[in-house]
Amino acid sequence: MTNPSDETRADLAEQLATSLKMTKPSDEARAATKKRAEEFMSGFKINDPKFWRSMIPSAVNSVFLLRLPGDFCTKNLPNKEDKNVVILIDKNGEEYKTVYLAKRAALSGGWKAFALAHNLMDGDVLLFKLIRPSVFEVFIFRVNDPEQWGYD
Repeated sequence: MTNPSDETRADLAEQLATSLKMTKPSDEARAATKKRAEEFMSGFKINDPKFWRSMIPSAVNSVFLLRLPGDFCTKNLPNKEDKNVVILIDKNGEEYKTVYLAKRAALSGGWKAFALAHNLMDGDVLLFKLIRPSVFEVFIFRVNDPEQWGYD
């Protein structure tokens, strides 16, 4: 048995990265996606509880843990120490139950199902709008679609 050449190993690594959606978007693509989300968000009422998150590999590929802004969580989400249910609603009205970890200000259980169902990638930007206690409407802005206006 022979070892693969460096070129073959590089090709295999690239194929694996692509299959795991680990292709890293450029800084320019990230900035453009963030700008589209911010422009969309500017149409919301000033008092609407909302925030955005740019997806990173640990949120969409491996750990599937999404950190939320701590100050937003303190003001708007349950602060119980145990696990809380937070519901995410996509543009089609489908609901996804997730586990909100108050101590970590993060979404855990159920977040993976949402991320996979929506084929989230590193660099995508999600806009979360709180519409009821512990219920978010989620707007997805794709990093790999610079012509996209609005959300997915």
